[in-house]
Amino acid sequence: MLEKFSELKPKPQNVAELKKALLTIRDDLPNETVRKSVLRFRKRLAACIKADGKHFEHSLNLINTYYF
Repeated sequence: MLEKFSELKPKPQNVAELKKALLTIRDDLPNETVRKSVLRFRKRLAACIKADGKHFEHSLNLINTYYF
């Protein structure tokens, strides 16, 4: 998404143009990419809950993944 934003020509000049550009980029994202991102986010949420909100990044590969 950031790569596509950096390639925009001309760059958005106001909030309305920025919103339109970001919505266009979002709409072009492949569904599989969005699905994988959601699954990874759920894994991070589960790790955060398990760690009681403390540092958890180091344990992301160690925990069992469960979904809400």
